[in-house]
Amino acid sequence: MWVYIRHLNAVAVQDLKSQDEGKSLTGVFSDTGIITLFNRYHYSFDSVDQPVTLNNKKYYKLNLKEKVATGGFSEMKVYVDADTFFITKIEADAPAGKKVTLTLSNLQFDGDLPNSLFQFTIEDNMKVIENALTTVQ
Repeated sequence: MWVYIRHLNAVAVQDLKSQDEGKSLTGVFSDTGIITLFNRYHYSFDSVDQPVTLNNKKYYKLNLKEKVATGGFSEMKVYVDADTFFITKIEADAPAGKKVTLTLSNLQFDGDLPNSLFQFTIEDNMKVIENALTTVQ
């Protein structure tokens, strides 16, 4: 996955294919990845009353806190759609106090996308940052 950060003139590169699906970004959403995630983090519901309503939509809201500091996300809030059970948002605390928010919307798993949608050309003056999104280890 390539993420262009215009104001930094940088491209963040994250490997989405891994032999160990528990260590790739997409692997987090597989059975093995979820187990790995829960092995690495203490987790609890945000409150006793679940699901919670945010913006007129119901979510299960989980708090995750890293069991052992690894330089990854120390804490995360995970929002799971109460109707579809898809993770739709993750708010994470990254090293050095940075906040990271991943929001997923209009999720579809049965559509065909043209290859041209995924074409990206790196210009010579762009800085490339490897593994910008912390992988699950």
